[in-house]
Amino acid sequence: SMWKIEEGNHLVLVKGINGKKNNTKNEGDCKGRRFQINDDGTISPKCNSSLCLGASLPVRASFPTCEKGTLRLVQRSSLQAVRLTAPVASNLKSGQTTSLNLMGSGTYVGPKWNQPREAWAQWSYIDLGIGHPNPNEAMQVRYDGDFICWTDVHGEYVFDISMWKIEEGNHLVLVKGINGKKNNTKNEGDCKGRRFQINDDGTISPKCN
Repeated sequence: SMWKIEEGNHLVLVKGINGKKNNTKNEGDCKGRRFQINDDGTISPKCNSSLCLGASLPVRASFPTCEKGTLRLVQRSSLQAVRLTAPVASNLKSGQTTSLNLMGSGTYVGPKWNQPREAWAQWSYIDLGIGHPNPNEAMQVRYDGDFICWTDVHGEYVFDISMWKIEEGNHLVLVKGINGKKNNTKNEGDCKGRRFQINDDGTISPKCN
């Protein structure tokens, strides 16, 4: 906006009209409209490749709930891909308990609701979101090489891709088995919607894709 090439400035869609109708791509040096696609998947203005497009996540007033943002499956190359900070990724890979602090944003992954809900009297679940909690109140998880686990007063939950639809845009939940499924949290078929890997770039992917 206004061709102010500085961190924090926002972007718009623009076209010339009336006396400027031919100037959409021909306004001076167009420095605020010329972009490049970088090798790491980011997009930068050509006049300053040290900057790239980013997203402002909703500011959270409280935690543990994160009802503003939703954790979803996206392409690893997407600007919406969330990345763990290097220390968090390292801690997870070594089996340590840690908060899911996301790179460069001061945000964390957390539950969207204060209380779990039930599905078919077999599963207890909570949708996963993204928020800005007090770091001391962020949810603590551990990774056992397959499952990302979270334990609170309701018991142990694992990250789960909703309905095991491994497709872009689908959201994630915390889930645990109850009643007739109480022993199936980590033992439901091939568990393809619950097994994850921590990638070298800090992203998290389902092992089945």
